[in-house]
This record gives sequence, structure tokens and C-alpha cells, in this order.
Amino acid sequence: MRILVDENLPVGFFSGLLAEFDVQTVKDLGWEGIKNGELIKRMEGEFDLFITADKNIQYQQRLTERTFAIIEIFSNRLPLLSEWEEKILESIRSVQGNEYKKIGPESGD
Repeated sequence: MRILVDENLPVGFFSGLLAEFDVQTVKDLGWEGIKNGELIKRMEGEFDLFITADKNIQYQQRLTERTFAIIEIFSNRLPLLSEWEEKILESIRSVQGNEYKKIGPESGD
């Protein structure tokens, strides 16, 4: 699975957590500061999953026609992410198609 981690998340946490996957970051690609619409266009056909803490992406962008899944994480704070590590990993392993998943207390997880 090819995964892109957004610039709003701590890279070190996700690099370690996702060692079994092909993971790149927005920063790795030099895509920092690119608006979500353009980022989504660039991801098409290149990635299977986008992981972000951007809670507005689902409202700002037309996501129904995309070819990759999105997982929205409720926080970008490392202590909170660490508490949710197993749930995050479980969601990544089970995400399919162009599914949009939210992970966090407000999502009922």
C-alpha cells in the first residue's frame, strides 16, 4: 500500500508505525504548502491512502471521484497519537477503495 502522510502530522510517529508500508510525506515530495485540491490531483494514481489531521478536507474538496482512501486523524499531538496507535494501524490495514475514515473520540472509535 502506498501511503502519503500530510504535513500536519508528526512524520517520525508515522514512519515508525507504518514501516511495513510504502510511506512518503508531503515534505518528502516537496509538496509543502500545496492546497488540498491540488494535493488531491497529484495523489491520483500515485497513492492508495492519504493520512491527515485536516478536519476540513472532506468539506472543502469534492472527494467522491478520488481513487484513494483518506484517514482523518483527530489530533496531531504525539502523546494523543501514541494512545491511539493500535486503532490507527487497524484502520490503515482495513481501509478500502476510496473510503473516508475518521479516527478519534468524536468518531465513536
